Amino acid sequence: MTEVVFLMSKGKYKGFSLSGHAGYAKYGKDIVCAAVSILTNNVFNSIEQLTEDEFTGSADEKKALFSLSFVNEPSHDANLIVDSFRIGIESIADAYGSKYVSVKIQEV
Repeated sequence: MTEVVFLMSKGKYKGFSLSGHAGYAKYGKDIVCAAVSILTNNVFNSIEQLTEDEFTGSADEKKALFSLSFVNEPSHDANLIVDSFRIGIESIADAYGSKYVSVKIQEV
């Protein structure tokens, strides 16, 4: 299962993390993992290219670990990009079930 945790404070994202493989199908055939991966790559690239927000991030594709943390409070645009990412991830979880994708919101 892929677990996605969004870290929030006062309505703003502080960051997020993803861990685990969805396990929907065999490696190379897992459409749930592929969808999550595409959204994850897109959110990293969008924040980097469309905002001036500073963040730290890490990725270990073999272990299926990804994380992003904002250095400062995110701008409106960065917050909106992560909101869009969250909507996409929640849509995947709704479509395929919490057996494959779990979404949590954690106040920090």
